[in-house]
Amino acid sequence: NFSGATALDAYVRNLVLYLITTSPPQEPLLERSGASFLAFRNATVANATGNGTAYTVIPNTQVFDVGNAYDPLTGLFTAPRTGRYLFTAQVYLTPLNGTTHNNYNLALITTGATYSTADAGVAAFTSRSLTITTLANMLQGETATLQVSVSGGAQTVGVYGDAAARYTIFSGYEVR
Repeated sequence: NFSGATALDAYVRNLVLYLITTSPPQEPLLERSGASFLAFRNATVANATGNGTAYTVIPNTQVFDVGNAYDPLTGLFTAPRTGRYLFTAQVYLTPLNGTTHNNYNLALITTGATYSTADAGVAAFTSRSLTITTLANMLQGETATLQVSVSGGAQTVGVYGDAAARYTIFSGYEVR
């Protein structure tokens, strides 16, 4: 029946018109999803760590920071509200003068817990990339930062950074 299709079309058209005119405007997806950030290290830090010394990694160039929760001067993310946050980080280490280490550790340190990844007994390297991904429960105001350390060798290594390519990065977002 053609008149039934016309009545249905009119109903759908009116419903869509009603929803468009009465619904509040929607925020962009990143705005609706809560805090999120991506930052990278734009220059190498030489002699950052060695012989077990922990170094706080500071990705100092922001790609984006929704919610202004990441500080590129300190490398600290501060949770704007209580919730779950997914963090991912990669730290690229570079040797100096043929440095040899065989223990590598990357830690994501929050106010409430430390999440760590390590490689041990690894042969000598010319460069090394460490990565970590974790889901962390955080209370409003708690912080998260990165630390890296190497041991099993006498010399120091650097944390590689580059303005054009993103080797050392830190990112996170609130999971809703």
